[in-house]
Amino acid sequence: MRGEDGDGALHINNMPRKARLSPPASFFHVMSRGIEGRDIFTSDDDRQLFLSLRADGLKRTGYVCYAWALMKNHYHLLLRSSERHLSQLMRPLNASCAQAFSRRHNRRGYLFQNRYKSIVNQDQGYSIRVLRCSHSPMSLAVRIGEKLAEINDFVKILIALSP
Repeated sequence: MRGEDGDGALHINNMPRKARLSPPASFFHVMSRGIEGRDIFTSDDDRQLFLSLRADGLKRTGYVCYAWALMKNHYHLLLRSSERHLSQLMRPLNASCAQAFSRRHNRRGYLFQNRYKSIVNQDQGYSIRVLRCSHSPMSLAVRIGEKLAEINDFVKILIALSP
């Protein structure tokens, strides 16, 4: 059932979607997929643009990206948050990427299926699995951290967080 609250927002069953958690100094596994499983990276130019927009967003928000994997129809990021909310990084990243993709490929409509998915993780084992998957040779278009030192720092942080 659809309803409208006094704030003018349309909600399903009068329930707004839950706000995302974005605690400072946390690790996030972020992913987003192309709508209907369609490709979101069709060329090296698409991948380079995404990485450039990601780097700009990281600089603007103070987030750190420890690993990423760019697949044909989706991507994964392993991030450490700053004091800024994750949406301040991800909304402009996905929006700019979608606009540029649409211009470059002369298309209309949504590029990404739903909002990006984010998992806050405090679990060392989970973070290491994400890190391993992001760097797996099975990935066709894997992009690893710009500096090996970043990965080493990440592993040190995980070890320090372990019980």
